[in-house]
Amino acid sequence: MSYLVAAVIVVGALCGVDLLLTVALIRRLRQHLEQESETSGPIGGLVAEGTHVAQFTAVTADGEAIGADMFRSGVIAFMSTTCKACTDQLPAFIGYLSDSGPGRDRTLAVVVGSDTPDGDHLVAELAQHAHVVREELDGPIGIGFNARVFPAFYLLDDRLTIAGSSIDPARLGVVLPT
Repeated sequence: MSYLVAAVIVVGALCGVDLLLTVALIRRLRQHLEQESETSGPIGGLVAEGTHVAQFTAVTADGEAIGADMFRSGVIAFMSTTCKACTDQLPAFIGYLSDSGPGRDRTLAVVVGSDTPDGDHLVAELAQHAHVVREELDGPIGIGFNARVFPAFYLLDDRLTIAGSSIDPARLGVVLPT
């Protein structure tokens, strides 16, 4: 019986040490990722700054025909209907548009994914502040931006070149007047 008690104590101690090492490893990895995101360029998957935006045309959720040229010195955002981070970033993006954004005429929000109640809410909220286009994952605008990271926010200059990119609208920068 004493062997059984000793074995349980040893296994419990090993599990406790393993738990402490796992927590320390997670903390260290989180610190490393934060430092890397502060010192490196854009998050993997975002189009790099300095990239020229390809021409595109689309029809908004309101039925309006739009093209890339409308968004010179503007903002383009990509959000997904199945993305919790997109819903979480929505108030920050709307705040960004209110504070330093280019106005509705030069803002495009691309909502990627099928029709869902959450997607309809996202479109309705964004439509008050931006032109909204709904498309599937490999839609024409998404292909041009290689949209695989959501949310993704792009600041464009007057030459349709990406002047800023981020997954956080607060880090995007200020829109320069045309």
